[in-house]
Amino acid sequence: MRLSTVHAAKGLEYPIVFLVGLGRKFNRRDTWGKMLLHKDLGAGLRSMEREGHVFCDTFQYKAVKYRLADDALAEEMRVLYVAMTRAREKLFLLGSGSHMRDTLAQAREERRIVPLTPGKVALADNYLTWLILAGEDSEGWQTHVLDTPEQWGEMLRGALGADGGAADEPETEPAGGAEGKETLPMIRPPRETEPFIKTTVSRLKETYPWTADQESGSDLTAGTGGGERTAHVFARPLFLGGVRELTPAEKGSAAHLFLQHIPLTAWRETWPAAADRQTALLAELGETLRQRQLLTPEQEGSLDYALLRDCLSGDLGAYLFRGRNLRREAPFLLRVEHRAGPVLVQGVIDLMGEDAAGRRFLLDYKTDVIDVPYWENVLLKRYAPQMAVYHRAVSQLTGRPNEVCLLYSVSRRQSVEVPAARLKKAWAELFDDG
Repeated sequence: MRLSTVHAAKGLEYPIVFLVGLGRKFNRRDTWGKMLLHKDLGAGLRSMEREGHVFCDTFQYKAVKYRLADDALAEEMRVLYVAMTRAREKLFLLGSGSHMRDTLAQAREERRIVPLTPGKVALADNYLTWLILAGEDSEGWQTHVLDTPEQWGEMLRGALGADGGAADEPETEPAGGAEGKETLPMIRPPRETEPFIKTTVSRLKETYPWTADQESGSDLTAGTGGGERTAHVFARPLFLGGVRELTPAEKGSAAHLFLQHIPLTAWRETWPAAADRQTALLAELGETLRQRQLLTPEQEGSLDYALLRDCLSGDLGAYLFRGRNLRREAPFLLRVEHRAGPVLVQGVIDLMGEDAAGRRFLLDYKTDVIDVPYWENVLLKRYAPQMAVYHRAVSQLTGRPNEVCLLYSVSRRQSVEVPAARLKKAWAELFDDG
């Protein structure tokens, strides 16, 4: 499940979408006050009668007020359109109000006698009223008035099916990749009455005794038999020290976030043909992400577009632009049986799908800068445990064996395949699986 604002979800799609709070009134503060401003009409002022000191609306004030109200409603309609078009399969529109059954009955009667007019639309003060005015004429549209949480649960089970509907079938995408982020289709947490241990892939990685600097930026030291770690050193708050240079870990996170927002479908054909302006395309995307506030100005400024261009023109681009049924940032919950009790492991897979040869693969971006010989071995040592969990999660939760596990080094512009024997050994060491 992913919580998002409408603006943050613009350009993304999801199998099932819930739009909530549709009964909340529109914000019309721009039409209040003794003076109103409009970019085209200018200022509108109220006049005050000298006798009685009573304020009255002037013609200019009313003109500005009505224009601001119309502009605000038009923007609300655009927002509602964007929100309703995020769903690929099912869309749930949720709002609350008083006397809803009477309101629906009255709206149905009015639609039977008088068609919907622009005046009625303009008088509405929330999205729910618009939906009621539009009615249930569209195919597949169903209206439910719910009084209790139990009724809500029954309605959901009926709409999605007893097992969650689309959640039982993998969500796929056309060849070339999806623009958005997907959830791994099958989740099997332990039963509610059964105690379990919850952990994350990041925490599992910390049980390995290495001394090299980690991608996460945490300072780990090799434990002497106890997996001992040094204390985290927290960064000085920006409001105390002003703007500071990003740490290597923060720069790596920015590159990672940038890669997750590559428009795969749009660039699948255009990227190879745009050899002379690939760097410019990346810079335009970075600027877009900054404007959408997905990247801070400092993060956007830290991106090495020449490096990212080389990545997308090499191994990484082959998987992104020629892969099929791709999923990006796929979160999962994996139940693992352990002698101490069931363990619930949570993680997020950067990229998974099928390569050009049809092999099922998963790939994880690594932004570590490793300036030593045999850097591949260093990368494998650091992240074999993580990839072992990802490998098991994909194979177990989808019911189809994952065939290739890849670590992609952004700084080296190369991918490293994790051998099956290395995955098996790392899994056994993590969970003491004889």
